[in-house]
Amino acid sequence: SAPRTANLYPVRRLANGTIGRGIPESELTKAYDLGWRWRSSNLLASAALWMVDYDNRIVSSYDDELGFSVDRNLGKVKVQGVDLQAGWRAAEFLTLSGPASYNDSEVKEDVPTSAPAVLRTKGKKLVETPDWTYSLRADFKFGERFTAGIQGKYVGERAATDLNDEFAPSYTVVDLDATYALDIGDDRQLEAQLNII
Repeated sequence: SAPRTANLYPVRRLANGTIGRGIPESELTKAYDLGWRWRSSNLLASAALWMVDYDNRIVSSYDDELGFSVDRNLGKVKVQGVDLQAGWRAAEFLTLSGPASYNDSEVKEDVPTSAPAVLRTKGKKLVETPDWTYSLRADFKFGERFTAGIQGKYVGERAATDLNDEFAPSYTVVDLDATYALDIGDDRQLEAQLNII
């Protein structure tokens, strides 16, 4: 989740013609994680607990009036959660896999806008950060040439504003795909693929 390089080294020209510190200020983090992984001949599973303390957390939002994304600092933010993942080869022709993530975030301070005004963000959830995301995928192999898959992904409700006074609803996406491979000589293949979302 590292920010874009442009967020790390911004500069701006001051009124007197000199170069000053950029806006937003660079983001600093302290990250901690503890993980576990298990593997057998047909099963792979992992779990991770993690926590990140941010200073000058950079958040990007699309501005309809400007027509591009604008970066800003939210100050101190704490984000913690758990990530789970498993993959299972149920049969020679069938593999099941899926991750699940829980994310709990909290903005630790109000954001100054213009002296003495502040945006009351303390205690709010981080914008555009769903609590839950999870998915499940099934891959089918029919011989050497034909494969197919189906997957579903759920993304939970998330705050659309820093004040958490508007929320984007949760959604689910289902994907279907099928691929057929043809040998065209000299160890080369041509693949035809169909995708339905």
